[in-house]
Amino acid sequence: MNAALDKLLSISSDALLPNQHQAQPPFDRQTDAIPAALREVLQTKNGFFAFESALHVFPAGISADHLTLSYWNDPDSWKSEYGALISADALFFAQDAYGNQFAVREDGVYLFYSEFAEFELVAKSLGEWAEKILDDWRGYTGYDLAHEWQIANRPLREGERLIPKVP
Repeated sequence: MNAALDKLLSISSDALLPNQHQAQPPFDRQTDAIPAALREVLQTKNGFFAFESALHVFPAGISADHLTLSYWNDPDSWKSEYGALISADALFFAQDAYGNQFAVREDGVYLFYSEFAEFELVAKSLGEWAEKILDDWRGYTGYDLAHEWQIANRPLREGERLIPKVP
């Protein structure tokens, strides 16, 4: 694992799910194809929040209490609303404060803008993604608005994101 991933893990919350097996987290049939770099991150810390919950990385495994990679990548979940607009090779592993998704694809890590259903290449590797997150954590995570909202209201709970709504 590179230094940026180590740093991101060091400043994040505790793991959302424990690893049932130290050598390999509890993957299921839907997430068996997790890329090696992401698998290594999840073996170190199986899901986490960072930057006051503005960044949410999903854990691997099955849980009734947490959003997991398996649940989040189920074709019958939220992804069904986008149909063919979502690439079949996209494995969504994290989200920002606004519900925009980070996905690993064959050629890199992408940001999927949920409002526009558009993918943007962010990095060629997970390590490079972590470097970019650490360099511009306010921009990539939506930290500033999430921080202000949490001061005025309460901490964001798992499954909650800030989405603009016209009154």
